[in-house]
Amino acid sequence: MCDENPPGNRSGLVRPIALQSGSDWDDGVLRSFNITVTKESSFRDFFGVDMPVEFSNPDVAELVSLDLQEYTFGKLKLSSIRSRYVKTLVKRVFAVTRTHRHEESAVDDMSLTLLELFQYENDDTAVRSRTILDLFMSRGKTQALPDVVVERLDTAVKMLVQEDKSYENLKGHHPEAQLIAEAIAAYQENSRLYERLSMGEYPDQQIVPGIVMLGTCPTFYLIPVTKALAEAVRQGEEPSFDTAVRKYALPMLPATVSDTMLFKSHCFHVAQCLEAFKRFV
Repeated sequence: MCDENPPGNRSGLVRPIALQSGSDWDDGVLRSFNITVTKESSFRDFFGVDMPVEFSNPDVAELVSLDLQEYTFGKLKLSSIRSRYVKTLVKRVFAVTRTHRHEESAVDDMSLTLLELFQYENDDTAVRSRTILDLFMSRGKTQALPDVVVERLDTAVKMLVQEDKSYENLKGHHPEAQLIAEAIAAYQENSRLYERLSMGEYPDQQIVPGIVMLGTCPTFYLIPVTKALAEAVRQGEEPSFDTAVRKYALPMLPATVSDTMLFKSHCFHVAQCLEAFKRFV
């Protein structure tokens, strides 16, 4: 049975959507493009694997053995930590939760160090901060600004990190929507890269993994971006289909969510999530 309405037009009427930078995206923009976000509570359903119970990476094994609250109280000495990566991460967690609390650069630095410790950077990928992505929207061009990206050496974007600045009570700050805008910009950028380097046609769909960081607390996202969605955004028209984004939030968080990694049990679960999440990069 044929759809009586043309693509990007469920009602039969064209609904132009205003050009907005990725930083200005909100829930209303997501609704305009028929994008919904569903929270999943099952670790296995979201990550596709069982929770790791041990870590082969010695740096990660050392991290989860520590009680970072002891460092904040002066009981844990950095000289007792073997791994230089863990030492750097502990200092940056301390900056985010104590000395530079609610400073964007501190969260970005910690996020970058966390990904490096979990070996998101390897022979084929690099972890970078403060990347600018062109976002083609509503027949114009603007920008999306992820705080941290994981990219291939040919610069194809594989993963994104966006800071949640809700602690500042900023009006117009919607990190979930911003992350999704960045994922669409990444797909558009990757498509242009393939064309520029004569690498063939880019796949019709890419699952873009992303993380929203509130202090030291990550929330994980799997964002399916299709060629059709990227084109709907480019044209600024409502698509004729839905896009379902999935997310996984850590359960039973402490009262001060931004201090999550200071608690040993929560730090362990963050490690489980980051280890499992690598399979999508």
